[in-house]
Amino acid sequence: MTQFLSAIGERPLLKKIEGICRPRPATLERLKRKHRANPLVPLGDDAYVVNMATPSRLVFTTDTLIQGTHFRPEDQRRFLPESEMWKCLGSKAMAVNLSDLAAMGRVEPLFALVTIGFGGDISVDTVDNLYKGMMEYCRYFDFIIAGGDIIRSDLSIVSICIVGKLMSTRPVTRKGAVPGDVLMASGPIGLSSAGMEILERQGKSLETYEKTLLRAHLLPVPRLKEGGILAGEDIMATSMLDASDDLATSLEILGGESRVGFDVDLSRVPVHPALSSYAAAAGRSPWHWIIFGGEDYELLFTVKPSRAPRVLGRLPRAYVLGTVKPPAFGIRFRDGSRPVRLKDRRFRHF
Repeated sequence: MTQFLSAIGERPLLKKIEGICRPRPATLERLKRKHRANPLVPLGDDAYVVNMATPSRLVFTTDTLIQGTHFRPEDQRRFLPESEMWKCLGSKAMAVNLSDLAAMGRVEPLFALVTIGFGGDISVDTVDNLYKGMMEYCRYFDFIIAGGDIIRSDLSIVSICIVGKLMSTRPVTRKGAVPGDVLMASGPIGLSSAGMEILERQGKSLETYEKTLLRAHLLPVPRLKEGGILAGEDIMATSMLDASDDLATSLEILGGESRVGFDVDLSRVPVHPALSSYAAAAGRSPWHWIIFGGEDYELLFTVKPSRAPRVLGRLPRAYVLGTVKPPAFGIRFRDGSRPVRLKDRRFRHF
């Protein structure tokens, strides 16, 4: 029998959530041993209190997913069972925050605070599955949910703040690229926005390549390992951000912060086979999704030319997009020697 939030009430719901989020003893032991982080007041009180026994450089990030803006349950139900839909949402909500940590270099997540907003007609199973999805990434990357908040809301909301510890000698920021640097990405982009188009269309039948694109949109993978490698002394990226907005916007941000321009050669950018098949079936260029797509959560970064081969050797999915230019150059896309101009079709929040 389905239980609804309006029937179970806040306190019993919190107890259920605490049960799902209870950290494994091995995780708590790792926090104490590796990070000298000793919880003094654990999950379940008004606030989580932890004693950091040694000075640490902490990294904070937050992100929010809101029904109607970032996800539409009615679309996802056409392709996923109800339980899997909410697990996917929980995983994605955690992944988008972890991606921001990855963009800062070698960061190990420690704690997460989760705020959810639901109407009273949402089932308790929905909340259970949402948190189970979040806990998949918590267990994989070995960190804990330390608390949060529950509010009543007409729209479903998932908002997460994650605290991580910087393990590299310095953070990799958006400032630092200089003319002559090499522009690179950690993996293929454009898949997620194509997956979103599939999600929003009518019908349920999917080609194999469409399933790949849909999964890329629903279950992004945060590139924490890659971020750590790029912050290593043997590579030390000069600038970096995650490409969640889209390639065009990410380049504008990176260029603005570093005060540089970019020469992007699309002939060097790999097109994922699934995206290539989808573009061919739609009769459109894959560059529309690659340049103006978004929500791919790959890392976009710059390195010194002498260190680019090391990146390619250590990150097999990485590739070169182009070079960093003086700011007056602006941002130019070309296909070999041929300039590429596409109509701007980016999503904008405002």
